Amino acid sequence: MTQSISNGEVGAEDRLTEISLLGMVGYVLFMTAQLSSLYSPVLTTAQTDTGVAFCLCRCVAMAAAAAFHFVFSRFVKNRDRTVRSAQAKVAGLAGQALLPVIVVIETATGLAVPAAVVAVAWACWGCANALLACSWVDAKSNLEESYATKIAFWSFAITSFLLVGMLALTPTAALGALLVMEAASCLVLLQAPPHRGADMDEHDEEWLSAKSSFRRSGSYVMIVDGVLISFCAGVMMVGVLRDQFPLLLMGVSFIGTAAIFCSFKRTNPALLSLERSQLVFLPVLTGGLCVMGFAKAPVVGVVAFILFIVAYLFDFVNRSILSLRGNLLSVSPSYCFSKGRLFIIAGQAFGWVVVAFLSSPGGAGTAPIVATTLIVLVCAYITVGTILPDKYPLIDEIADEGTEETPPPKTIPRSQWWSTPTRTAA
Repeated sequence: MTQSISNGEVGAEDRLTEISLLGMVGYVLFMTAQLSSLYSPVLTTAQTDTGVAFCLCRCVAMAAAAAFHFVFSRFVKNRDRTVRSAQAKVAGLAGQALLPVIVVIETATGLAVPAAVVAVAWACWGCANALLACSWVDAKSNLEESYATKIAFWSFAITSFLLVGMLALTPTAALGALLVMEAASCLVLLQAPPHRGADMDEHDEEWLSAKSSFRRSGSYVMIVDGVLISFCAGVMMVGVLRDQFPLLLMGVSFIGTAAIFCSFKRTNPALLSLERSQLVFLPVLTGGLCVMGFAKAPVVGVVAFILFIVAYLFDFVNRSILSLRGNLLSVSPSYCFSKGRLFIIAGQAFGWVVVAFLSSPGGAGTAPIVATTLIVLVCAYITVGTILPDKYPLIDEIADEGTEETPPPKTIPRSQWWSTPTRTAA
């Protein structure tokens, strides 16, 4: 999912309604809770307070999320009905809250919860966040592209600043804020107006196979990008746990991503297509990885900070476009989102394993080898986008665009942004 985000302007009639503002607040809280849980030690337990354990827990969560997306996109029928059901959303909240509850129990009693139980809780966290992400994508599926990208950007920008404040809190206050954000976000999602469109997602796989093509090269690009994201984040977080870097470095990095996105969208929106932006940042990616292979703290943390901003820009663009692609292809938005997010999340799971290995005694001295391997992967996946740009998108636009089979675009009232349009069966 690598197409560029348009820079369409929104007129006066596109002002946010009360219901869309409420949805934006709920989505901001969801994203802040998700990012703070993944990229901060707020959910660290007595058994996972080392760099290796910290990274392995995130690996378990990302692997579970990738498994959810795989099963959801390949085997689950009535996907729309599933992600819209109150039972699924409540189950998602329970999966989110399990880890904070374990931390609360440890803090209150002084007992150490077994590592196996914590690992299961992280797996539940990954599945729950994947489910709720699909629910939010479905809830926002009626937004037009220019309007939806604005919502996506401002949600992410506000999340970035909120995350900085979250990371500045004491551990107890941060844990309480996390629980409140998770509950409030799920409550807003539960209050979403009922969808009036028909559930026609049982044959999405067949429709997509007939009308559009799936690009293996695009999935490879997403996997490598996911590895870069978690590799750089893991280097920073291990440094935080060793008191080498300030925790606020993680929050500030997301502000940097939002700033680059805003700058590109205003000056040259075409750079927001991944195949072009990656070419722009190729010297940064390769040079940074070379430095990380041989540098020591604090230099390695500064370089990881810069590379994380760049790599997460691609992830943010990927997430934003996937939120729109389902409607443009006339398939279930949650299905299209799951099918695309699977690869970048699987890459993140692998990246956390790499950092866990580097942080272990057996990985000492192997940083140059790991950095060289990542450089080869980056250069190869940049080559895919340069030499074969038509083979690069993960899922293409509708085939034979402009023919009689392609339905004309519809204009959806802003007050109905949480309702689902009735899709025309292929």
